Amino acid sequence: MTDPSTVRHYAENLIHTYATLADGNDAEALGALLADAELVFDGGAPVKGRDAITDLYRRAGKPGVHLVTNLVVEHAAEDGRVEATARYSRWELRPRPRPTALGRYRFRLTGAGRDWRIARLNVVREWQEHQDQRDSR
Repeated sequence: MTDPSTVRHYAENLIHTYATLADGNDAEALGALLADAELVFDGGAPVKGRDAITDLYRRAGKPGVHLVTNLVVEHAAEDGRVEATARYSRWELRPRPRPTALGRYRFRLTGAGRDWRIARLNVVREWQEHQDQRDSR
């Protein structure tokens, strides 16, 4: 079994890399990072494959800032699979800083040594700015 601190390092590095690429709306790099992954937003249909994921972020992404906290590595299995969760908040900076979404990342990693990948990323939005505006009508 891989050392727990090593597993945590890779889990933290990969989820922060994802957030950084999303911040810059780098669809090509997100497609490469998640090429072998299954991506799910809010329980919707899974998106798989580099091209499909790249296309998704080209159409839907916009620059912002993600703050990722509360990483918990839930399970480090003998087969090299790791389950983890983290919280995120997403901010837009212009015309003024404001939060636009809050939620959780639930993700599975696979790997060993220095070769770790995101195998599944489930993005669960718990609040989104436009939802709040609809709810207040």
